[in-house]
Amino acid sequence: MRVIGHLPTEASATTLRDYLYFHGIVNEIDQEAEGWGIWIHSEDEIAKAKEILEAYRRSPDDPKYRRQAGQAGLRRAREATAEEAEEELGGAQVMRSSMAYGAGALTTVLIALCVIVHVLKESGYEDKVLRELCMTSVRIEGQFYKAALGLPEIRQGEFWRLLTPILPHRDWLHLCFNMMWLFLLGSLIEARQSTGKLGLLVVLVGVFSNLGQYWWAGPAFFGMSGVVYGLLGYIWMKAKFDPASGFFVHPYTVALMLIWFVLCLTRVIPDVANGAHAAGLVLGVLWGFVASLPGMRRV
Repeated sequence: MRVIGHLPTEASATTLRDYLYFHGIVNEIDQEAEGWGIWIHSEDEIAKAKEILEAYRRSPDDPKYRRQAGQAGLRRAREATAEEAEEELGGAQVMRSSMAYGAGALTTVLIALCVIVHVLKESGYEDKVLRELCMTSVRIEGQFYKAALGLPEIRQGEFWRLLTPILPHRDWLHLCFNMMWLFLLGSLIEARQSTGKLGLLVVLVGVFSNLGQYWWAGPAFFGMSGVVYGLLGYIWMKAKFDPASGFFVHPYTVALMLIWFVLCLTRVIPDVANGAHAAGLVLGVLWGFVASLPGMRRV
């Protein structure tokens, strides 16, 4: 294996990596002092790979690179899915087929924050945690007081309450379920786009889904599920309408999440933040669709 050159950014190196893969050249990228190194596995492909690298440096904005790189990412994900399908059945295969990359940095931080908050909540600090992180701090005998519907704390400047209800969870099952999907979907967005893009999605979808749930049923709610549905909607639309983005989500994954959404909405599964689910999914779908339109694909 030999390095053929360097590119200045991870995004450009990732595009070239996938473009080379599309043309049958097995390669890896690695961050080094000079930039992102392009490593070619086979000595027989060194000359061809160098030729492609130089052409890419001359015209990095040529649409063919992004288009074929995206097709390579889609092919790689489908190949991984096909291999897993031969080995596994059921829900485990459905979940793993959506995850073709390592854990993202922000995804890991968000999961760690949720776990820490839950441990504090389960260690005798539940009242304190919910008072500080939910949309209102007013509680009477364990219930959010109806007078808090005016959200006085937010009107007084405690704006973090618009987002922080995504951190606490009801119980360990609730936490594990949401963290599993956050790990899969969040890591995919970080891998194909950036940590910053995931952060923007989490903040805007989190606030929007929290406000949706507040409008739906009041301030007595918490959990990451609204964000999870937003990320799913975004990835779903990008995979469908912008295949060059490299996003891929297994149809079984979409079906499973939508079935769960309907079961919760019809109260077959009770005590769920349906407003957050609906608002997050709608915003994620709209964002993903608009970001897939020609001229908007960097949004």
